[in-house]
Amino acid sequence: VTFKEEVLSSKKIKSGTYYVLVDYEIGPEGQVTINNIYPSPENSHLEQEVKKRLILTAPQLNPVLSSTGKPRKVIKKYNFIFYLHIRGLPSKAIPSLCKCVSWCFRS
Repeated sequence: VTFKEEVLSSKKIKSGTYYVLVDYEIGPEGQVTINNIYPSPENSHLEQEVKKRLILTAPQLNPVLSSTGKPRKVIKKYNFIFYLHIRGLPSKAIPSLCKCVSWCFRS
């Protein structure tokens, strides 16, 4: 089941444009941790669904090195836009979550 089928068909999300800010951390081992998701306009259902999917597909990255060459923890942010056109309206550039994940964690 895709993000589109599960989430976009929900009556908890209205048609429109959603700006999403992802706050994440890259640990000393390269492990990615999703800290917060901030959709605007606010929508707790969209926030939970995006976070759930990003957590499940978070990649292992190369650690960020300090000036001494040792791995360190860094906090990063990334934003993207969802264009949601629901209830029979034509879809317009709805990004797949796979693309969002690759955008979010591009270094």
